[in-house]
This record gives sequence, structure tokens and C-alpha cells, in this order.
Amino acid sequence: GGGGLQANGADTSAAVTLVSKAAGLTDLDECPDNVKLNDFSSQEAMQSAGWWFNWTDDFTYKPPIYRGFVPSESYWGFSMKGHAAITLRVTGAGVLTIDFGNLLGTPGSRVSVLLNLERKASAEASTLSTTAQIAFDKEDALSIIEDPRGIIVINSITFRCLESKSEDMKASSEVVDAQKHWKTEYNALQHEAVVKKKKQKEHAAALQQVRAAKDLVDKDREEVAHLVQAASEGAARAKLEAAQQHHDNMRLAEALEAMLTSSTERARLQALMDQPTFPKGASKAEQLEQGALQEAMKEEALAKEVEAEAEKVGNRDEAEQGQILVEQAQAQERQERKELLELQNVSARLRAMSRNLTWAHEQLKTAKDQERKVAAELMETKAREEQLELQEARAAQLVKRAMAQERKRVVQEEQEKDAKKKREEAQAAEEAAKKKEGDSEGGPRLMEVTRKDINIGDELIFKKSSQFEYPAQFKDYTPVTVIGLADSARAGAAAEEARVRFADGTTYDIMMDDLVRAEGGAFETTTTPHVAVIEPPRPSLYCIALMLPFGYEPNLLAAQQQRGVGLFACDDYVIFSNSSKLLDTGKPSPVSVNLVYFSLAVPYGGKWHTALNTGIFNKIWGQVVKEGRYLDHDWVVKADPDTVFFPERLVEVLLHGLPKGLQQQAAEEEERRLRMSRRLGFFEENQATEVNDPCSMCRLPGHTGESCTEHAQWLQDHEKLSCEESLARIGRDPPVDCG
Repeated sequence: GGGGLQANGADTSAAVTLVSKAAGLTDLDECPDNVKLNDFSSQEAMQSAGWWFNWTDDFTYKPPIYRGFVPSESYWGFSMKGHAAITLRVTGAGVLTIDFGNLLGTPGSRVSVLLNLERKASAEASTLSTTAQIAFDKEDALSIIEDPRGIIVINSITFRCLESKSEDMKASSEVVDAQKHWKTEYNALQHEAVVKKKKQKEHAAALQQVRAAKDLVDKDREEVAHLVQAASEGAARAKLEAAQQHHDNMRLAEALEAMLTSSTERARLQALMDQPTFPKGASKAEQLEQGALQEAMKEEALAKEVEAEAEKVGNRDEAEQGQILVEQAQAQERQERKELLELQNVSARLRAMSRNLTWAHEQLKTAKDQERKVAAELMETKAREEQLELQEARAAQLVKRAMAQERKRVVQEEQEKDAKKKREEAQAAEEAAKKKEGDSEGGPRLMEVTRKDINIGDELIFKKSSQFEYPAQFKDYTPVTVIGLADSARAGAAAEEARVRFADGTTYDIMMDDLVRAEGGAFETTTTPHVAVIEPPRPSLYCIALMLPFGYEPNLLAAQQQRGVGLFACDDYVIFSNSSKLLDTGKPSPVSVNLVYFSLAVPYGGKWHTALNTGIFNKIWGQVVKEGRYLDHDWVVKADPDTVFFPERLVEVLLHGLPKGLQQQAAEEEERRLRMSRRLGFFEENQATEVNDPCSMCRLPGHTGESCTEHAQWLQDHEKLSCEESLARIGRDPPVDCG
């Protein structure tokens, strides 16, 4: 079926097995080694841990020109030809957390994380750190790629594997119900497939009967045409012979009339000659041949009269000549009788074949009627089968969706269980640490740290004393490792921060006021528990499209609607057009449309000679706002009629590939923007060298003391270039791409 599942008489236990495999609840292999996978000290160490690079050049592993922009313990690299990819084949099953980024500042650049070639998360231009949590299963392929251009940054990756075995799992009632529904649809589809096969055989037999009847009609028609031709030729021949014999008889009658002395005999001769050769208007072959026979009989009678009159007067030569004429007339009479018989046979056969041809036509009509009937039944069967295929595919999708929810539930339960355990341990350790902190002199002491005495690699302790708000799971007395200075600290700003790594591999920027150093002995610490993943509710999609009322778009949308794919798989959708009838055929639109009362005609132009339709879509978006249906949904998606669009993939991206909530996303973007502005302000204020900021100073000979900003401003002032044109003029090729 369309869903790609297999029935084969599967029962509820088979459904459980299906769910277990699809949800990643297979017998678990060893979980990936987080320590080895986070060792970015060399390319050899990464490859030994399982990372695979699809390219090799001078920029594959930590090109020095970008050192200082990324923590030294992180990985960064890119391909000069673009489309670089770093891949890892994972083991076990569970959830991974990856902190990655895109160092390239060029607008439109992107670095993405893919699981089995499906995009799960992305980092846009100048995003040095973003975190994604991704559920994985045994033998999944994790890839971090330039998408299509970017500078890949990997700060950390942590795998958390499930502890449950497949035999311990039970399918939820939702999965079982979905599986039963799918089996019903699958069985209905199989039954309809059998019916269709039977109808196909019936249709093939009906077509064979039509062909046989048509062959018979053609054969009979050919025979009739042959007989008609023969009759026509016989009629023409008989008419010609009758005319020739009539002419001969007229000459013979003149000779006989000269020999006759009695008026009575002459009157009898005249009566004989006055007899018509054939009826007036005769056209049938038999009538014409009968006339020819009549003339032959006249010739015989005349010849006998000539012979008798010659013997009467004693003219022996005339008598002998008459005898010869009698014999010739008798021979001609026999020939005409023979030809008459042949024509009568032809006429009889023609009448019989005409009856056969009529019967063959009736048989052909009956066969065609039967073929049309069976063809219509076959079309109905095919239509039912297509509908059942769609229903089966949708049922299979429901099964897969239920399986995914089951997997998420299992992962969440495992994480919540583990988080609870860690919270309890952390609480106990915190209480013990607080008690030990107040012990008598001679024990360890917690000393404050400043920027001057902190170094990368220092083992410190997190203990909140500032007013800064941290995530709720951050607990006091948690050990951390310094992996770098935050941007604001490097820039010399008032706020002092350090980037640290927690025991579970996650990284965070911490205020230095909240970091302490243990001195005077060992200090008992706790750990920051990993927070259980709580899946957000599935976002709903409201999909819109603009359809031209002519061309291929109406039928293309109708095909998508019939199959329930594309924007018709969204939670709600609307098709806008300015006509409910197709302008090229006059037929009603095959899909329901919401009418807009303005022209969709636009000119073509621009660099790529494309449709200049911004104004049209401004009106369309205004109509979307006016109708207000979008208020019932989380996201609005605009898709062209010929877009190959998978709404469920977009839903997965919205669930797992983006920050949870627009406020959090906006806050992160604002924080990055402020840090970048502070960093750029610091470089401009202090005229940093190219080693520290390779994009700030000009490289042209004779202009090394001038900044790129000055050159961009000069181009705008003197050559009247736009900002974009000025930046393009002074831009440099990779690896130093100033964005």
C-alpha cells in the first residue's frame, strides 16, 4: 500500500513488533562514546571516533584564519567548493543533543543537521551556537552539512540512549487501533485489486470479441464487394452482347423481308422484330443477360426462316448460309444461357452475403456495447482502487504517526525518570556541600575568580551569586570546565562572562561572578541534571495557494486534492483565484476556490525575466488577513500549485528544528546581535589588526592602513554605489569572506 507497511495477516502482536522497530525500541547496542565524539583536538581523533569527512583540503580541519572566533575546543571547517558534509553512523537508540553553528556571515549561508538525509535543524549566517535535540535509532546517519554554503561549527554533541528492551515494550491503544484501521483499509484494497484484475480479464475478452466481429464484417464486406463487381461486369457484358446481336438481327431481318412475298409473313416478321430486347429501364444483370438470350433466340428464328425461304425457291447457297447462321445462333443461345445461370448464382450469393454482412454488423454492435459496459465497470473499479489506495496510505500514515508518538512517550518517560533521579542526587549533594562549606577551618574554601586569573581548561564550580537568571536546572555547586571566554569578555565590555562545559557536554555562557574555585582541599560537588524533553504540541498549518484559471495548475491541484497530498494534507487550506471557471476550456474549476476580484495578469521583467507579481501577492495576503481563518492556526504556509510540499516534514521541523517559541528565538537573536555589535564596535574603536579581525582592514597595496568601512563609504559617496554594490566591490573570496 501507499504507506509502505506490510500486512500478511498481521495481528496485534505483529503491530507491537512494528511499533517497537519503528519507534527505535530495538535491542540496544552500546551507546556512542560522548567523550571520544567530543574530542575535536585533531582530525585523526575525530575520524577515529567515527566522524567521516566527505572532502579534503586546507580548510577541512580548523583553518587558522578563524581561530579566535570559535572556542578552541570546538570544531570548525568548510570546503572551498561548498557542500561539505561531516557524517556519523550512530549506535543504540535515544535522543542526541548537538550544539552547532555557522561561522560564515554571508546572508543566505546555512549549516544544517540531517538525520537520514532529513533536515532536523539549521544555523543561519553568523550563528555560532544553536542547540537541537534529535531522536535517533540504531544505524541512523547523522550529518552536519553546508546547506549549501557555510562554515561548519560543532561545539558539542551528547548522546542519551534508552535503557529499555523491545520485549519490555507494549504498543499503546492508539497504535493498536491505528494498526487495525490500516488492516481494514489494506484488506479492502486487496479485494478491490482482485476485482480489478477480474474486470481487466473481462475487458480483454470483450476487446477480443470486438476484434473478431470486426474481422468478420471486413471479410463479408470484401466478399460482397467482389460479388457486386462480378455482377456489374456481367451486366455490362450482357448489355453489349444484346446490342450487337440486335444489330445483327436487324440486318438478317432486312434480308429475310426481301425474300418474303406474302404480306402475312412480313407482318409476322415485323411482330417478331418489334418484341423488346429487355424491359424498359432494366439495370439488373439478370435482366440484361435475359435480353441478350432473347436476341440470340431471335437470331435463331430468323436464320431458320432464311434457310426455309432459300430452300423454297431452290437457292442452295442461301439455304446453306442459313443453316450456318442457325448453328451460330444456337451456340450463342447456349452461351447466353450459361452466362445467365452464372449471374443468377452471383445474385443468389450476393443476397446471402448481404444477409451475413447485416448479421456481422449486429454482432459487432453487440460486442462494442459489451466492451463499453465492461470498460466502464473497469474504470469504476480503478477509481475505487485509487480511492482505497489513498485511504490505505492515510491509514498507514496514522500508524506511523502513532508509532512516533509512542517513541516520544518512551523517550520522555526515560528522561523524566533519569532527571528525577539526578535531581534527587543533586539535592542530596547540594545539602552535603552546603554543610561541608560551613565546617571548621582547615577544610576547602570557595574563592571568587576574575577575568585575569581564569584560563581555558580551568575546573571551576558554578555557584549563583549574581542577579542573572539561569535555566531552572542549573544547580549550585555544579562542576564546570572553562572552554573559552564569551564574546563580551573578549571585547573588554563591562559584563564578564565565560563559556563553560557541563559534565553532560552542554555549554553555556556564565557570569564570572557565578564561578568560584575550590582551594584548600577536595570539595564535594553535585551535577546539573539533564532536563527531560517535553514535546511541544503539534503545530497546525493553514496552507494557501494562488491558482491561475487556465493552464496546468487547476488539474495539478485537482490531482493533489484527490490524493490528499501537498497543501491538501495541511490542517486547513484555501485556493485563491479570480474565476470559478477555467478560461481555456469554459469548464468549472476542478477544485473549490475563494474568489478575488482583481486581475492576475502581470508583466515579466527583471534580471531573470520573471513574473513581477509582488503586488498580486500583497493583495492575496491582505485577503488572508481579511478572511481571518489563519487565526485558528499556528503557521501560515504559502505554496505554489506546482510545489512538491510535504506538510508533515514541515511540522517536524517546526517541532524539533526551531527554537521552542518565537520569544525565545527573538531573545537569542537579540543577544547575538548585541554581542556582534559590541565585538565590531571594539574592533573599530581599537583599529584591530588583521590577525584579530581579518575583515576590518584593507589588503590592497598602499591602502593597508585604511579600513574596509572607509572604502565602502567612499564608493557610496563618490561613485554613487548602493550599500550592496559597495560591499560586493570590496568583498574578498573565501576563506576570508567578510559577508
